[in-house]
Amino acid sequence: MRKTVLLVDDSAETRRMYAVRLRDEGYDVLEAPDGEAGIRVASENRPDLIFMNMALPELDGWSAIALLKQNDRTAGIPIVALTGFDEQAARARAEEVGSDGFIGKPCEPSRLLEEVQRRLAPAEPG
Repeated sequence: MRKTVLLVDDSAETRRMYAVRLRDEGYDVLEAPDGEAGIRVASENRPDLIFMNMALPELDGWSAIALLKQNDRTAGIPIVALTGFDEQAARARAEEVGSDGFIGKPCEPSRLLEEVQRRLAPAEPG
């Protein structure tokens, strides 16, 4: 069964860049442009992994992670924080709200793919 990754980032170009690489490797990809949409997509689709940018419009990534981790339907989904903010402070704050991992930005698609493969079973081609 194919694994699904949700990309929550306000940059359409960033989402596209990551989505293309993940789809090429056999993962299904969902996308959301802000924290509120990310929560909605995660609740409706229950992806296997979420990458959450921290600097988002409407609802920031820290708040979105906290809400996802408080919801029984989404609490078990691993969430990896993505941010270009000061790494040490951002990592600590991401851990406080329940993030399961942290990647500093800018982040090459290959680094994102490594994290997906580390956290999920290998994708099935096709």
